[in-house]
Amino acid sequence: MTPEEWQEIDALVQAAFEVEPGERATFIDRACEGRPGLRREVAALLDADSRADSFLDQPARGPAPGHFPGEPGRSARPQPGSQVGPYRLIEEVGYGGFCRVYRAERTGGEFHQQVAVKIVDPGLDFGFGDDTGGDIGRRFRQERSIVAQLEHPSIARLLDGGEADGRPYFVMEFVDGEPIDRYCEARDFDLADRIRLMLKVIDAVDYAHGRLIVHRDLKPANLMVSVDGTPKLLDFGIAKVLEPEALSLSAHATRTGLRPMTPAWAAPEQVRGGAITTATDVYALGLLLYAVLTGERAYELGEMSPAAMEVLICDVDPPPPSERLDANPAWPISASSVRGDLDAIVGKALRKEPGHRYRSVRELGADLERFLADRPVAARPTTRSYRVGKWIRRHRWAVAAAVAAVTVVAAFIGVLMDQAKRLELERDAARQASSRAEEVSRFLVDIFAEADPGRTQGRDLSVHRILAEGESKIERLQEPAARTELLATLGAVHAGLGDVPSGAELLRRARAEAVDLYGAEHVRVADIDHQLGDLLLQSDRFDAAEAAIRSALDLRTRLLGDEAPETATARVLWGQLRLYLGYRDEADEILSRALADLDSAGSGHEAAQLDALDGLAAVRWRGGPEATRPFFERRLALARATYGEDHPEVADVLLDLAAYHPDPEQSRLTFERVKKLLDRLFEPDHPQHARYSMALSRRLLSSDPERALDLVERSYTINSRVWGEGTWTISLDHAGLALAHEALGHIDDADRHWRLAVENARQGTPVTHIWRTQSLVYRILFLLRADKNQETLALLDELVEIRAGMPHAEARYDSYPPALRAVAEVRLGVPGAADRLRTHGAEALEAGGGQGPIVAVIKDGLEALSAADQDPTFTEPMKASDS
Repeated sequence: MTPEEWQEIDALVQAAFEVEPGERATFIDRACEGRPGLRREVAALLDADSRADSFLDQPARGPAPGHFPGEPGRSARPQPGSQVGPYRLIEEVGYGGFCRVYRAERTGGEFHQQVAVKIVDPGLDFGFGDDTGGDIGRRFRQERSIVAQLEHPSIARLLDGGEADGRPYFVMEFVDGEPIDRYCEARDFDLADRIRLMLKVIDAVDYAHGRLIVHRDLKPANLMVSVDGTPKLLDFGIAKVLEPEALSLSAHATRTGLRPMTPAWAAPEQVRGGAITTATDVYALGLLLYAVLTGERAYELGEMSPAAMEVLICDVDPPPPSERLDANPAWPISASSVRGDLDAIVGKALRKEPGHRYRSVRELGADLERFLADRPVAARPTTRSYRVGKWIRRHRWAVAAAVAAVTVVAAFIGVLMDQAKRLELERDAARQASSRAEEVSRFLVDIFAEADPGRTQGRDLSVHRILAEGESKIERLQEPAARTELLATLGAVHAGLGDVPSGAELLRRARAEAVDLYGAEHVRVADIDHQLGDLLLQSDRFDAAEAAIRSALDLRTRLLGDEAPETATARVLWGQLRLYLGYRDEADEILSRALADLDSAGSGHEAAQLDALDGLAAVRWRGGPEATRPFFERRLALARATYGEDHPEVADVLLDLAAYHPDPEQSRLTFERVKKLLDRLFEPDHPQHARYSMALSRRLLSSDPERALDLVERSYTINSRVWGEGTWTISLDHAGLALAHEALGHIDDADRHWRLAVENARQGTPVTHIWRTQSLVYRILFLLRADKNQETLALLDELVEIRAGMPHAEARYDSYPPALRAVAEVRLGVPGAADRLRTHGAEALEAGGGQGPIVAVIKDGLEALSAADQDPTFTEPMKASDS
């Protein structure tokens, strides 16, 4: 038998163990159809143990002759009522690999305790030969040696051991209980109870790891919960000793031959035959946590082939637990209670690469404890700049989406005020008051960051009245640290409600308080500057944003160093601002450096990395979709790894990929995926739905202009409510409306919206902003297509003036305006315009590369001249004054 043939047999046997005993024959027939030899080998191994859940490290060659009762040459399997040492077997209660487990009681003497006796099956305690080394007896004794070292309340205790009829056995405490998943389900445990139970399991596994033992077969069947609620970890039959000499075991006894595992509960490295470490148990605990939370396995292998199993386990991420719970509303745990932190915790434990999981089971347990204590978890970014800035930047909640969270703020303001008032009476407790204020503020920010758009359910709780009352209470606080933090927090609240001026004013007041408290050269001042700059930048207040962002960057550079991750985070904001202002080359350099510094800093800065990748994709857009795709793809992978699949950041990147994907069918499928994700995450009138509608409308403009118009009208309805006229966002909506109307032949409507697009761009963007020139160019091209040539001349003058002041001139964009002017003047009959069109048109085509809507208009003008040159009756039009 070749190694490849044995590997196939091994995989099929493992798969069969996941099938109910009564269905295994059908499974084997189907899996081995047309291959009788393969079927015989698989059946022989299954006959050796009808329900084996795990494999030993050494390859099994099948049972020796006479293994079962009635066959000559070997002793029969022990039956209930028989004696094993001083123990009388009562009933068989389980199978473990090539062992049998019995409930038993000690006979004679003063002991009447019920126990579990584990004994090697008859005929299987003999060597396999020198090619593989070792035997089941040695492996069995190794398990007994391992368990003897373990004294923990959640690990079944070893009580005794010996040999009977030449077969080794050992005796453990008998656990009268249920598998952990069924135990939780039978009692309708709530979320906290399930997690507390898992923490006891994690503590037991951590205890074993501390003694250099990896269980590597953690599954519900090996985690029984006793009647008093204590989980008991069983079956160390395939455990791996990381340092065999620590337990006086030979390396030979613990080496890996085959891949001992239960497929549905195995880690990728077990399936692929990789190194087994404590990370393997971390993965298994992630699978257990998934099952305990959702009532379902992360992977349903069913009747898959071994190859399909390997692909599923090693390459496919299971859906987040919250997604499974969304589909099961009758389950006692709600999807909303799991979405976010627990999705991230499970996702980190289930990372395919061992090095990307929790570094230890203790870290996994610590994150679950943080969740129970309502503290930020390590599986997600926890910096205040992320919690506030990212929320404002990506998820601009409508008023209705934040009402419930604001009510909580009002309650906590009262609590914090009472605390600060008591602390004020104790002068020596000022430091404690500051610490408490910081902690409460951070908690409040977390509430807003996790707010669910559907929680308000239409209630009117007078948001602004509550905020005003909170602000008046802040004024009466005597503790400056508490006052500073709450001013900053309420500034974020106002901004989230769309009241950017009030939010900015509160942040400015928080900065003034911080300067009085800490001095101008302090990291807390830099943090508030960063928060203020982020808010102003994402709200299109570019001039004010520049001052705040520059201050944050300078302060962090001086206080923390030029290469600190906090400095790099501020540099990302600075790079985004320079991009908006038209300084593309400078923005490229700034963002590239910031991303490199953040990559070097390691984990914990994913939010800033995502922003840097977003900015770099925009910078490199000049190179076309293929130049930006690497940034989109890395951003998508990082967002999924950081937040899980059901997160707005993931939807954001997928939307970019859908909008610019070269394959129309792939684009359509991605748009559908984004829509489902947004429907789960946001209310229908959220600005993210507006962004989706605008992106899809551009994609449908040529194929379905009617639907494109409906979509962009929806975007405009949402954005006009949130942002109002005079902003960059509304300018983009007017441009979308103009394109759709023009595609439908509604020239007057298109003309009106192009005019409004330019007017809003003038009001909402600085003169060097990218969209300022683009909006002018788009309107000029429309007017030329509509043969409204006179109106283009003044716009062309404005365009030339703006281009002269642009920070980075580009030859092709500087060559376009004179060529476009010549096109309009030729149509208006301006003398000399034809010669100017030939000269400037040729320059523009050479610089522009022959593509794009601007080049198309210039080509049309030159082709009209060429046609006229072929007409002998053509003479250049004269000005009216010459006639």
